[in-house]
Amino acid sequence: MNTAIAAAPRGVITSKARACEIVETVAAKHDLPVQTVLCARWDRYAIAARAEIASELSTRLNWSTRRIGAHIGCTHANVRKLFGIHKLNMKRGARWLPAADVHAIVSIRNDERLMRMVEAEERAAYAEAELARLTGDNLAVIYADALGLTHRLRCAIVLAIVAEAYPRLVLGAELIEHYDEACVKLGYGDQKGANFNLMTKNVAHLREHFEAQGWPAPINITKGYTPRELVGSRRLTDEGAEFLHERLGAPKLSQIEAAREQRSARVRAVVVR
Repeated sequence: MNTAIAAAPRGVITSKARACEIVETVAAKHDLPVQTVLCARWDRYAIAARAEIASELSTRLNWSTRRIGAHIGCTHANVRKLFGIHKLNMKRGARWLPAADVHAIVSIRNDERLMRMVEAEERAAYAEAELARLTGDNLAVIYADALGLTHRLRCAIVLAIVAEAYPRLVLGAELIEHYDEACVKLGYGDQKGANFNLMTKNVAHLREHFEAQGWPAPINITKGYTPRELVGSRRLTDEGAEFLHERLGAPKLSQIEAAREQRSARVRAVVVR
């Protein structure tokens, strides 16, 4: 009698937020809109991105071909074709890599010191990109133009910071820090150093503007929080997130799905530079 215990199969990760994040990340990598990647187009650029998405959903979330097909809008038979296309693309990519680059990669991988340097550079680049995203300076300009807030850019900055962090709660001190950072990048405002009073005024003016337009309230005022570290914290409302997504495409669908999965009360520490 064979008493060996078979390894338990890896479970399926059913999170739609994780799936949407994969789609958005791969689409951005291929410099394509999400709508293009998920539509019925079968040009080579859309196919390459769609094939990579199918492979990522399978390997990272352990999704079946039917589940993948339902998410990206094709039959499970076509998903199998996408697997083959992605495998072929990976082989082509390795074959087309210049020999000099291959030798360089090998030498780096065999040198722990160089590997640590590369990893440090990657972490620094990620931290810089994350800080730029959290300050919301790019999104603030888009919001200001699209929502009629050009005369109140300060309100658009606050909205952008909270929207970029959605569904996470933004701490009061974190909001002030990112607001100052965005003002420096945008060359906005002569007065340096925001405070809680200014943030309260910005949120109030923002809510008044949305109410006047008949739009849903954009930001929750977290009066119910008692811990001192949560004073002045803000969060984008779920209704406001859906409104902004439908109108401007930001926040992303993955962020909205994360909120629906009740992962919206996460608090992150203030960025320390």
